[in-house]
Amino acid sequence: MNTNNFNVESLRQNSFDFRNVKGSNLNDRYAKFNDWCLLRQQNEVWPFSRTYTANNDIAIKTIITEDLNQKELINFGSQDYLSLSHHKEIIDAAKHAIDKYGIHSAGAAILTGRSSITDELEKR
Repeated sequence: MNTNNFNVESLRQNSFDFRNVKGSNLNDRYAKFNDWCLLRQQNEVWPFSRTYTANNDIAIKTIITEDLNQKELINFGSQDYLSLSHHKEIIDAAKHAIDKYGIHSAGAAILTGRSSITDELEKR
């Protein structure tokens, strides 16, 4: 992010601020929202439609879809707030489970969606 040209206005609103739109046509009704979206994209604070190019972490390498330039950004969109996806014992356990049980489709239990590991987990 180039902080010299950063426009703080891109952080002042959120999408909820645009819930009551006015205007005689669709372009008029959504012009302010579209301008805000563009401002956030230009200031590299647009959180949507990111393509990760490396392992998910606190700092992620991502491609901004429009220009295909790779950038490193702080990841505010992950549910891995404990960083367990980088914990060696968890990674090793997941690899072991895949080797032993394969990749499970997670189908409905009534249609053979259960596995021996599911039964074991429920018993515990």
